[in-house]
Amino acid sequence: MDAVRVEIILSALVAVSALTSILLTVISLKMQRDHSRKNAKPIPRPLSTVRTDMTRIGIANHGPGVLIIKSKKYFFNEEEFEKFNDLWQKYFENKHPDDTLKGYSLKRQPLPTVLTPGGRINMVILEPKELNDLDAYFECRISLLKKMSQLRFEYTYTDIYDSEFPSQSIDEREFFCRKLRELNEKNSTQNNFSEVEDGE
Repeated sequence: MDAVRVEIILSALVAVSALTSILLTVISLKMQRDHSRKNAKPIPRPLSTVRTDMTRIGIANHGPGVLIIKSKKYFFNEEEFEKFNDLWQKYFENKHPDDTLKGYSLKRQPLPTVLTPGGRINMVILEPKELNDLDAYFECRISLLKKMSQLRFEYTYTDIYDSEFPSQSIDEREFFCRKLRELNEKNSTQNNFSEVEDGE
């Protein structure tokens, strides 16, 4: 009888030990997953630059995780667009004060669906084709800054774990208004702006 009791107790201890091991494994896996989620969190930041050789607005991923865009909206002077191409064609494409200007290159890139860690995208960028034609470039840059001061983007995003994050806005209107005022106060042929990037 004593031997039977001992066997029952030993069996119970083995079962408890096994359950404890399983529980600890589950807890460890959960902690590991939570840790991995924290280490894979994307951190979006606006990326804006105004300098002699480039003027741009964009977005950068400063986090260690992949940034996945779920939805996006574009606004120009509070007019909403679902597609960036529609906004671009209406307010940017061929909308310069002098269509004969040849000293600039105005390009656009739609907001990507996926942005890797450390990745960045220039959504609107103005570059001079020839730096010796700064007068033409200056005129175009003034026009572009006026437009950028009315431009903003809203988007929602997630990570590889499909986590929920608050919606984000790329709203650099104050930044570009300030740069426009600075640019208007200086002589167009003597400007030499150093790079200024928000969120870097």
